Order: sequence, then C-alpha cells, then structure tokens
Amino acid sequence: MKIKGREILIYCFLAYLFSWTYWLTGMLGRNPVHPFNSLGGYGISVGMFGPMLAAVIMRGFISKEGFKGSVGVIRPFKFYVIAYLVPFFFILALIMFNNITGIGRILGLIWACWHLPPLTLAHDSLWLSIPVFLAGAILVTFPFTWLYRASGASVLVVSLFHSSYDLWGDNFTTAETYPGQTQLLVGDTGLICISFLLVIVVLKYIVFGVPAKVHGTS
Repeated sequence: MKIKGREILIYCFLAYLFSWTYWLTGMLGRNPVHPFNSLGGYGISVGMFGPMLAAVIMRGFISKEGFKGSVGVIRPFKFYVIAYLVPFFFILALIMFNNITGIGRILGLIWACWHLPPLTLAHDSLWLSIPVFLAGAILVTFPFTWLYRASGASVLVVSLFHSSYDLWGDNFTTAETYPGQTQLLVGDTGLICISFLLVIVVLKYIVFGVPAKVHGTS
C-alpha cells in the first residue's frame, strides 16, 4: 500500500481544523447557544465527526477516490460480529481484572493529539491524563488497523468497532462505576487498559507476527 504523504497531511489538517474549531470555540467562547454548551453531555461528541467530514471532502474532492469499496456494506458477517463483540469482551476482562484484584475498589499520535481540547476537561491530573491517553490511543490503533485491512478496507466495520468500544468503555469503566477511584488507572483509557492492549499488540505483531489477510472489497 503506497503512502500518500500529501493527502495524509491534508486530511489531518482538515480533521483537526473542523474538530478543534468546534471544540475551542465552545470551550473558550462560553456561548450558551453553542452546541458544545447547549447539548449537555452530547456537546463534546459533535466534534468527533470532524474526521468523518474531512474524509468525505478528501475522497470526494481532493483524492477523488470516491466511496466505492470503503463504505460498502457487503462484507463477511464475521467482521461485523468481531467489530461489535470484541470491545465488549475486552472491557469485560478489564472490569473483571479491576474488581478481582481490588484495584477498582482501592484506587479508584495523530488520533491522540486530536483529542487534546476535550482532554483538558479531565477531572484527573491533566499532565498525566494526556500521556496516558496518548499511549492508549497509539496501542488501540493496531487492532483498528488490522480489522480495517482484514475486512477489505471497510469504514463501516471499523466505525462499528469504534462505536462498540466507546459504548462499553464509556459506560462501564466510568467514575460512577468506580466512585472515588482514579480513571487514570481503571478507566477504558487508563493504565490497566494500556497494559491489556500492550499484551495483545505484542502477541499479535511480535510473538505470532502473522499479517492479516486482506479480503476483497465490495
């Protein structure tokens, strides 16, 4: 697969521009009618669609690759099952580890940097939250990339995987789940989660080292 540096830079610029403009104007302007402030907990999430908007512009007007293939829904059903259920079992294993060991009761780079504006709202130490999230985001790109390539470059499969990961992680490893405990340790972007991801990445890409087979697209 040929890396197109110019297009990657343009895409990154657009994704950051759309999301950061939305987040920063909402955070710094304090305008009560700005969606960031008026939509409650959903206000931050609107900015998450910046990369999708950037991808549409890239494929439609700059690279002119079009959308055939990447957004096709016809893929082996197993990839949709993997995309939805794997995050559930991963988060379940994280929760079980936190509780069995007692940790949950006693203690409480492109992609990662893109999240910096909302990360400044973290309740835990900002200077610890950023490097921990950075490490977790880098590691989680490995399973994302594997699934993307194995499913024939399916954006829908990877989007489902991302949604499922956020669904289970954001709802079952929150501060409410572990009241009084630090999210830097037990959260879905915490140190325990990073350890789990590191083991998975090492096993898949170093110990076994078997590249994913790329299936045909539809």
